[in-house]
Order: sequence, then structure tokens, then C-alpha cells
Amino acid sequence: GVVPMPSDDVAARRYELIDSFLTERGFQWYEVSNWAKEGGECQHNLGYWHNHDWLGFGPGAHAHMNGVRSWNVKHPASWAAQLAQGTLPIAGNEQLGMEEIAREEVMLGLRLREGIPTSLLVEGVVNQLPMLVNEGLIAADQLKSERIVLTSRGRLLADGIITRLWA
Repeated sequence: GVVPMPSDDVAARRYELIDSFLTERGFQWYEVSNWAKEGGECQHNLGYWHNHDWLGFGPGAHAHMNGVRSWNVKHPASWAAQLAQGTLPIAGNEQLGMEEIAREEVMLGLRLREGIPTSLLVEGVVNQLPMLVNEGLIAADQLKSERIVLTSRGRLLADGIITRLWA
């Protein structure tokens, strides 16, 4: 709260500068907020973006297994005390429904360089895709291959595009 957040325009300009700087040095974006040289992508993080299962160990850690999301007690002393008593220090969990799983597949996958297949969208939303191409938000050449991939401009507006595709 001490340093004010930059305006959306300033944040977008900084993103464009970072993208240009890294691209000129051989890095490619592979997720909206991640760049790497070929083969150097963080496999750990890609597991999240591909909506795979993962275990979480330690205070405050989250896990995702078979459509169930869970999280551990945050405070280290409480976490350790529960373990010492032979109790798993799980603070809570939630079972994801089919619609939530489908929405997350769109939300997470669209952030990736390879995007998502158009088949993940409900039929009524697919008719919005040409409009998103015309607005410069998704790549026309990829859409011909039945994939939705964000353009540079689209990456700046990813959250809004995801909302439009899940209306």
C-alpha cells in the first residue's frame, strides 16, 4: 500500500517493453506472464496451466487432485502442531463441478502460447471468434486450425477475453 499501482496504460507499456526486450534476446512467451528460451519452460508451472494434479506440502500450500482443490493451514506453528499430533494440516477443500473444470480449462489454457482448441467452447460463443480476430485479440491463422491463440494485444486483455468466451 506504500507504492501506488501503475495505471493500466503504464502496466501495458511495461509489459510490451519486457516482451520486446526478451524476444530480442531469444526468449519466447509460453504463458502470458512467462518467457523462456526453447526448452527452458518451467515444467512445474506448466503443470498448473495445463490443469494437471499436484500435491502441496507445507504451511499454506495448495493441492489439486482429481477435481478436488485443498489448502493447508497457513500458520507454520499450527501446521507443525497438527502434524505432530498425527493430523493432516488441511484447512479446507472444495470439489470442482464439471462446469468449473471446463471453465478452468479455457481460462488456464488460453493463457498458454499454444492456446486452446475451439472445441472447448460452447457453440453459442464460437460465433464471437471472428470478432475477436477483427479486434486483433486472437490469431487468425490459428483460428483456421481450430485453435484460439492470443495475439500480443490479446495477452494484455486476456482476462476480458476469457470472460467473453465464457459468457
